[in-house]
Amino acid sequence: MKSFILALLCLNVYSQDTEFDRMLKDLLKGIDAPLIKVTEVKDPKDYQILDARKYVEFNTSHLPGAILVGEEGDELPVLDKSKKVLVYCSVGYRSGKVAEKLREKGYQAYNLYGGIFEWVHNDKVIHNSNGVATKKVHTYNKEWSKWLRKGEKVYK
Repeated sequence: MKSFILALLCLNVYSQDTEFDRMLKDLLKGIDAPLIKVTEVKDPKDYQILDARKYVEFNTSHLPGAILVGEEGDELPVLDKSKKVLVYCSVGYRSGKVAEKLREKGYQAYNLYGGIFEWVHNDKVIHNSNGVATKKVHTYNKEWSKWLRKGEKVYK
C-alpha cells in the first residue's frame, strides 16, 4: 500500500512538471530569445542578472546579484556587451520580452526558462530586499501561485 501511495505522489509531481512545461511552451510561443535552463547556469556570476518583474515582486525575493529592470526593461543599467545577460521574471514571459529587446541592441541575452519559480524548484538560493536568503516568492497573483511547488507563496 505504501508503494502505491508513493507511486501516486511521484506521478502527481511528474504531471505537474509536464503541465508546467506545457504552460510555458504555450506562453513563450513567439518570443524570440534563447532559453537557458536553471541547470545550465553553472555559475550565476558569469552573467549580468536582470529581474523583469514589478518592484513588489523583486522586493519579496530575487536571484542574488539581480538588478531590477521592470516588466518592460525600461530601467536598464549600463551593461557590458561582452558578458552574457540572464533575464528572468516569475516564469519567463516578461523576461523573454526584455531579452528580445536586449538582443536587438546587441547583447548576449538569455531568458531563464521557468523564471524564479524554476530557480526555486531547483533549490537555488534567493534573497529578500535585505540580501538575506529567503523562501518567500512573489507569485504575481493567486492564479499563478499554483505553479510554485517549493517556497512560500506571496501574492499580495
